[in-house]
Amino acid sequence: MEVERMLASHEQAGIFLEQPALLIDTPSTPDLEGRQIGPYLLSARIGAGGMGEVYKARDTRLDRTVAIKVLVSHVAHGWRLHERFEAEARAVAALSHPHICTLYDVGHDASRGSEPAIDYLVMEYLEGETLAGRLANGPLPVAAALRYATQIALALDRAHRAGIVHRDLKPGNVMLTKAGAKLLDFGLAKSYMTADEAAARDRDLTAPGMILGTLHYLTPEQIDGRETDPRTDIFAFGSVFFEMLTGHKAFEGSSQSVVLAAIRDRAPEALSKFLPHVPLVLHHVLQRCLAKDPEDRWQSARDVAFELELLGDMTTSRTGELSPGDVPAAAPGTRRPVWLGWIAAAVVAGLATTLLALRSAAPAEIAHVSRLSMTPPPQTTFIGGYAAPHFALSPDGQHLAFVPTPIGGRTLLWIRDMDAAAARAVPGTDGATYPFWSPDGRTIGFFADGKLKTIASGGGVPQVVTDAPDARGGAWGDGVIVFAPQLDGPLYRVPASGGQPSAVTSLDTSRQEGSHRLPSFLPDGRRFLFLAMSGAPENSAVVVASIDSPETHRLSIRGSKAIYAGGFLVFSRDDSLMAQRFDDRSMKLLGEPAAIGDQVTSRGSVYGDALFSVGQRTLAYWNGGPSVTKLTWFGRQGESLGTVGKPGDYLSVSVTPDLKKVAVERLDDTSQVGHIWTIDGETGISTRLTVGAGWDFNPIWAPDGSEILFGSTRRGLHSLYRARITGDGTDRLFLASADALGPSDWSAKTGLLVMQNMTKYKIGVVPMTTGATPTLAVASPFAEADGRLSPDGRWLAYTSNESGTWDVYVRSFPGLDQKWRISPEGGSRPMWRQNGKELFFMAPDQTLMATSITPDPQFAAGVPRSMFQMRTIPVPPTQPRRQYAVAPNGDRFLVNTVVEPAVPAPVTIVSNWPSAVKK
Repeated sequence: MEVERMLASHEQAGIFLEQPALLIDTPSTPDLEGRQIGPYLLSARIGAGGMGEVYKARDTRLDRTVAIKVLVSHVAHGWRLHERFEAEARAVAALSHPHICTLYDVGHDASRGSEPAIDYLVMEYLEGETLAGRLANGPLPVAAALRYATQIALALDRAHRAGIVHRDLKPGNVMLTKAGAKLLDFGLAKSYMTADEAAARDRDLTAPGMILGTLHYLTPEQIDGRETDPRTDIFAFGSVFFEMLTGHKAFEGSSQSVVLAAIRDRAPEALSKFLPHVPLVLHHVLQRCLAKDPEDRWQSARDVAFELELLGDMTTSRTGELSPGDVPAAAPGTRRPVWLGWIAAAVVAGLATTLLALRSAAPAEIAHVSRLSMTPPPQTTFIGGYAAPHFALSPDGQHLAFVPTPIGGRTLLWIRDMDAAAARAVPGTDGATYPFWSPDGRTIGFFADGKLKTIASGGGVPQVVTDAPDARGGAWGDGVIVFAPQLDGPLYRVPASGGQPSAVTSLDTSRQEGSHRLPSFLPDGRRFLFLAMSGAPENSAVVVASIDSPETHRLSIRGSKAIYAGGFLVFSRDDSLMAQRFDDRSMKLLGEPAAIGDQVTSRGSVYGDALFSVGQRTLAYWNGGPSVTKLTWFGRQGESLGTVGKPGDYLSVSVTPDLKKVAVERLDDTSQVGHIWTIDGETGISTRLTVGAGWDFNPIWAPDGSEILFGSTRRGLHSLYRARITGDGTDRLFLASADALGPSDWSAKTGLLVMQNMTKYKIGVVPMTTGATPTLAVASPFAEADGRLSPDGRWLAYTSNESGTWDVYVRSFPGLDQKWRISPEGGSRPMWRQNGKELFFMAPDQTLMATSITPDPQFAAGVPRSMFQMRTIPVPPTQPRRQYAVAPNGDRFLVNTVVEPAVPAPVTIVSNWPSAVKK
């Protein structure tokens, strides 16, 4: 009774007026039809609220129809409405979503004589009717209600993720259009703050004793004067959704005080009174929205949207019926005890009926397959080949983490929320590759600067988990991360919180396995899939392993990674996406693989990295063509000086000292592996040099230009070969090892080959005349790569991650007793000028840098100077690839320059992909 008396006193004071939305009486505004404010000519008044009126108007500049919300100066005076109006502008400007009304402009029109000054918001003009107008004709069909409710929930989730609570959700603030529901009027919205900040702000913008909101859609915490948060909107959403389904308000009464008492203490009537043939799970979803205690509600609007999507996918006729007696009525004033019993019953019954529906319905009946095309963010692109995009769907399929190719910059991790219009960059993820999600979808793992790192999906400070010099994928299970730390070798496990990694798989040498990579966990978070790569392609296969046991189980899927989702394994076969049923208990493939119906691009058969990611109901893939680069000469200021040969899919470039011949690593369109070609510098004629079955990479010319040294995977592991450019074209093995090797430099002065151990990430040297066992060039606990001897053989330039990022260093050679750091803010790919008095390197943003070198009487390096920004394919510093070559006198540079596609192939995102499986 005390509550009734309190509410009645408010009612007698005249505080509660259902319209306008702000529960106070406001002065009326003058008729503004026919007035022009700024470039906008007002025509008809189409709505009103507590903070202004809405007019249809014409934008005289763009000749388009818009809606303008105006606040006249004398109306704003007294109630601090001007500040609220500005708050609404800030709130809407922060949002971009297909189901939120778009803000075009905001402005102020000064007073003119007797005409008052006006503040205004310019929004998109929506054709349709408000949800309130539609409900005047009765409830919505269940399917339509579910569709619109899902869209509203997604709009709320977008607002909440931007830190905004609406606080006045009601049917009058939802517009139904041909494009779906649109959320309007953020006049009462507030930003997330600390409790003290929120209280101070609301004191400033609220009259004493004022309650914000609209009567029938208030929440218990608003009535009690408690702090509001996103769960406040979820309660109001439940009230609106109830009305959509039934045509009746969730909380009704003979007076305002009775309505408020019902909101505060009483449950709404059972849905079964109005809709006897709806699934029990729908009752659960709705009633959890309307829990009196915010802790008992859904904790995010995204969770609500996901539940409603599932309901929308099912046909009502197959989900069971509900009688009024199945849901016990709550006694007035009761809260949690009664709720717990029938919520549990509803969940169990709802799950049972849902499973029955899914088993009995054909895929086409369960869900509609829809596709979304995602274009690359600004200053990035999607290209094929080595730089093709990495991406990973979150466990719920609502977020896509991906790494596009930057346009003249460093790679960065981006996230696309499925309900957002654009992707967002994640600061602190420079150099990111191979992203993957934690099981709860709150954290992303990735690899950068030779480390395995994690970062909160909403942003923050990256945390280093462990070393991973040249990673080939990772997966996050039950408190543990399984990852491939390097190009060759087994998989390792490490606690997700960080620690010492240990091998979790072992290579099967009888099958010539050289690499385990691209892991993904099964639902139990203990067992995982990975791709075992072999030098004999017929031995490559997807394998099931466990973090708890050394036992493994080989599957018949070859040459592609596989991901488990929705009872299927999804993989690539001959560039087609396939799905095959998989029993994760017996670890057996069932039936025959079925085409999902889409082509997918692969990063090459030796990598097994088909470019797709999959969740329970969402699939993302990329089907673009190969990357295209052209060999372009640039001057020291970045001026183009011509090209060599025709454009192609090149990965590394080397030139003879006389500049007459160019050697390139070129990706074959058919086999999707690299081979070595030579190009005549004058005629541009190309000649293929190698024809082996493996991937041949990073050609380096002999000092006299008579032969080429290169790396190859044709023996399973990476070994070194040499081939003369004249004669029969036969190449021969130069150096093999149990470790993976790659060439870096051939020194004319010392006759030494500088090579890279890509297993231990160390630099070695070996005489070219003997091919003896390599000698370690640099001994340190850090990763080193890309060694280059100075022309006089006295100095070794190389890249190391000892500073935490990749930097260029110089050591005295062969003594190695002196060391200088050359790059102050990161760098890789050092190259010497022929006279040894200048050292070039590539900054993280692909800017070509030049450092003057004084070798005598004591070595000294100048301050690096920026020359020009290159546009080349991003390659990890650990990979021996020459992305540019230097003319002997340092006046020009041959750069493997990316040709950006005019229209990059987008990433395709498919909803309800299981329904697309071709039987």
